[in-house]
Amino acid sequence: ITDKKQKSHLNSIQTAGKSLLTLINDILDLSKIEAGRLEIQYESINPQIIFTELQQIFSLKMSEKNIELIMEIDENLPKNLFLDETRLRQILLNLIGNAVKFTDHGYIKLCATKKSYINNNYIDLILAVEDSGIGIPKEQQTLIFESFRQQDGQSTRQYGGTGLGLAITKRLVEMMNGKIIVINTSDKGSRFEITLQKVKI
Repeated sequence: ITDKKQKSHLNSIQTAGKSLLTLINDILDLSKIEAGRLEIQYESINPQIIFTELQQIFSLKMSEKNIELIMEIDENLPKNLFLDETRLRQILLNLIGNAVKFTDHGYIKLCATKKSYINNNYIDLILAVEDSGIGIPKEQQTLIFESFRQQDGQSTRQYGGTGLGLAITKRLVEMMNGKIIVINTSDKGSRFEITLQKVKI
């Protein structure tokens, strides 16, 4: 197809299809979690592979918006950790995807570090996604983790979204023996910080 109008229609159909698929998958995930039917499937993974994947996935979109991607990965992070690869990827996709959506200039930073235990068989895995975007007012920082809720004043037309991504992310983190917090940064952006406790090496 070469006709500009037809191409535009096809692009609209594709975009709408992707949005609908995302919405359906989010609702299914939320329903599974609420029904207690979503299971965390642990296996030995190298988290660095996921970080590299994410860098590749978002590189084009970020270069289009002229946003810098900063990777701060602890060199001493173990190469084999007992985690759910699919759910960890989903969590970071949600957080980085949001950061890209709400950041028009500046940077997005992915951080990964660890806190070791005395017996050396476990670590606390600390992950953070930081951006220089529009930020989140302090009084809204709990609300954004609720299902179907978005930051007050957020333009659905401009940013889209369903208000499910962060609700699912929070529940997945908790199911993986972790916690998630959000804090404002000095650049008026936000920093989502996850601590997964007692991750087996």
